[in-house]
Amino acid sequence: MAERPTLKQFTEWVNFERRDELLAADLTGMVMTGAELWGGNLSGLNFRDCDFAGSNLFGSDMSDADLRGASLVGADLHRTNLRGAIYDDDTRFPAEFSTEERHMVHGRDLPDAESDN
Repeated sequence: MAERPTLKQFTEWVNFERRDELLAADLTGMVMTGAELWGGNLSGLNFRDCDFAGSNLFGSDMSDADLRGASLVGADLHRTNLRGAIYDDDTRFPAEFSTEERHMVHGRDLPDAESDN
């Protein structure tokens, strides 16, 4: 079973580019409230049901991340790369946010084999 990191551990892994730990961690449902993740490589990570309220994601790479059920309300998403990130009807975004402009993918548009991963 994957290790569930604390927010402090997760932030350290991002800051020190420890991709092995990040990819192996169980991040599902983590509360990331107020996390300082600016400029971090968060690409391809599973952030299902995570709460990013008040998090600083400025300039982060979240391409191909799984954001189904996550809340990004109140997060700083300026210059955040979300290309190919997966979202669903339960994902919450800041007002005026456009998934199309960020080139995100709705989970219903994935091939069946990928839609429930």
